[in-house]
Amino acid sequence: MNEEKLIILLETLSKEGTKNLPQYQARVINELLNENSFDRTAEIWAEYNFENTSPFSSENTKATNYVKEIKKELKKFICGDEKYESNRNEIVSKVGITDNAILISSMSSVIGNQIGLAGTFVAPVLVLLIKSLSNISINAWCNLQE
Repeated sequence: MNEEKLIILLETLSKEGTKNLPQYQARVINELLNENSFDRTAEIWAEYNFENTSPFSSENTKATNYVKEIKKELKKFICGDEKYESNRNEIVSKVGITDNAILISSMSSVIGNQIGLAGTFVAPVLVLLIKSLSNISINAWCNLQE
């Protein structure tokens, strides 16, 4: 049941796109989407916003690496990795079908914590990645990821 509800939640979130982001983020992302794919927009967003988000990290991580890391963690979250089982179960049990802002906020916080970024920076990338997988089934997307 949790897996089915998660799929419904993600499909609803995908349909709403940037409506669940703060207005300033949604405006910039929607402008970028006029000329770029979802994945490329995520990379551009990261290039301009992640530069100084990990000032205490010893690694000099490029923004595109963050997008890859977010995508990798999103795959684990969506595709059933045990690492996220308790997070998935908690989020799915508490979030209603229309609570997309809470869903994206919760997922961004959990995934951001894993890679050392604040959820507010991760949320737009997650929305774009979830939107990009909306054209195929979640199971197919899980199988296509590295």
